[in-house]
Amino acid sequence: MFSVAAPQARGKSAQDNIFAANNRAVALADKIGKDKVINGTVGSILDEDGNLVELEVVKEAYARLSPRQIIAYAPIQGYKKFLESCIDQCFGESRPSGYINACATPGGTGALHHAIHNYSADGDEVLITDWHWGAYDSLIDYPDRRVVSFRFLTEDGHFNVDAFREKVEDILTRQKNIVIILNGIANNPTGYCM
Repeated sequence: MFSVAAPQARGKSAQDNIFAANNRAVALADKIGKDKVINGTVGSILDEDGNLVELEVVKEAYARLSPRQIIAYAPIQGYKKFLESCIDQCFGESRPSGYINACATPGGTGALHHAIHNYSADGDEVLITDWHWGAYDSLIDYPDRRVVSFRFLTEDGHFNVDAFREKVEDILTRQKNIVIILNGIANNPTGYCM
């Protein structure tokens, strides 16, 4: 097959285990009944009938916007007031001193892509937990980064500080910077919160 994609982008595809499990759960519910299947795969809020929940506060906020506010192009970096609010929400009362900035991205996956692309170099290792969303592997393996993981939880179910520290120190013997992805709020797939 002929492709005009750059060599590093050819053949990139993946079957996400979570989406595959969701598809199987939906098909099984259609076959044997929704009341007999609990689909715990979707990273969204669903009602008792399995329909996506629309948060009223979001619905009300959109209703107050003009069509121009909804569909106009935003600045590439994002609106300054929005970005400042994101930083405030991220750090709250614990904002560290030092340079902090933000940029708007198309969702969380876009943010991960930007972080990996902009803060790691070809050949770098990117550190993630052994329990992680499978898409991390594809995001990191582009164009020439390597996935390195550490044991996320101790035997008694706590964050494994020692394994984390050991991997960070090891990686920093080979490279100047390190990108670390810690999905510590409702870790996917464990649900663990630090």
